[in-house]
Amino acid sequence: MINFSEYQLNKLELASENIEQTLALEELGIINLTYSHVKFLFDYFLKKNNWKVFRFIFVNISRKLNNRDKERLYREYLLNHKHFDHEDMIKYFYVDYIDDLKNIKMLVDLINSPPRYFYDQEREYVFIEKCINALKAQKYPESFHAIKKISDTTKDKTVRKMTTYIVENWTNNHI
Repeated sequence: MINFSEYQLNKLELASENIEQTLALEELGIINLTYSHVKFLFDYFLKKNNWKVFRFIFVNISRKLNNRDKERLYREYLLNHKHFDHEDMIKYFYVDYIDDLKNIKMLVDLINSPPRYFYDQEREYVFIEKCINALKAQKYPESFHAIKKISDTTKDKTVRKMTTYIVENWTNNHI
């Protein structure tokens, strides 16, 4: 069981309000946490609807995890619609995290059901395009087949245009 004291949790909330508080986190043992610790903190602050602290943990703590743990954590929280950091998380899936078949299903799910907090449809399409590019970057033939399936089945003309372009310009080096 992972335990943080009320003092530590309150200190995290304070740190999210004031960057100078960040220095005190090291004294509390809140730096260099494991996947389980960060997941606990994400869940704790999402349950409290405190997305500002979630963002602070994402930016200042979760990015210090090793790549394997970060990928697992971000994959899980990209499908969680209770925060506002999806665009920042997704970039890792077309830059660093391209070696796990599990990413393909997650990316398809995000394309088909993006978070609903975007202020306008154009902003949502920017996110969907990032997901499509992340899907294209995955190192498996399944990514091509997933993009082709989206292209063939979507009723959204903009998404169809994005995916059709990729399918038509896909080279054999990707497969």
